[in-house]
Amino acid sequence: MNIQSQFNSIINYAKEKGYLRANPLADIKNMGIKDKRVEFWTPEEYEKFAYHAMEYPMYYYSYEILYWCGLRQGEMLALTLEDIDLKQGIISVTKTLANVNGKEIISTPKTPSSVRKVSMPRFLVDEIEEYIGLLPEPEREGRIFKSSKSTLNKNFKSITEEAGLKRITVHGLRHSHVSLLISKKYDIFEVSKRIGHKSVKTTQDIYGHLFDDVQKSIANDLDKLRRGA
Repeated sequence: MNIQSQFNSIINYAKEKGYLRANPLADIKNMGIKDKRVEFWTPEEYEKFAYHAMEYPMYYYSYEILYWCGLRQGEMLALTLEDIDLKQGIISVTKTLANVNGKEIISTPKTPSSVRKVSMPRFLVDEIEEYIGLLPEPEREGRIFKSSKSTLNKNFKSITEEAGLKRITVHGLRHSHVSLLISKKYDIFEVSKRIGHKSVKTTQDIYGHLFDDVQKSIANDLDKLRRGA
């Protein structure tokens, strides 16, 4: 977690406790280096990882949500049964698990745009329903993924090495999801909305270079259209 995220988590926690009326950092742009190349896996690489991850059910299902829905790690770990609508196939992102001074707390997402509804592919709905069925005594308001961020990261690293894949972070699954959407030529506005960015500009700043190949693909498609291929 970077410094800005830590500040946001602390201030959101103070806001929930009534110490602050609003988050004064909400309108501050993301700090850090722009246009930094993000690390991600191709769909083939992720499927290889997922195959090895099946040996660890709780982790496997959590990775599936991260990759196929693009949630942030804290958003996924904060999920409860109340957040998952299996009938509609929707995950409601309303909170996040943050680490503040070595203590894990549940707080509101760092920006209002992070609060969103994410549609799941049908196979993932079936998988999550299967996972919920494995829980001994599921509680409506209790976290369904009991892992901490540190243990999730350790498991992720271990499986990555076991599968012989290039190393990325758990957050790289979110990058991988965005890369997949971009490769399918989805509109940047819809991509930005799905992953909970504050603005399309944020998405452009982080993933803009991934659209280069899409532009080439569009040009090739137009060429084929003109030539009647």
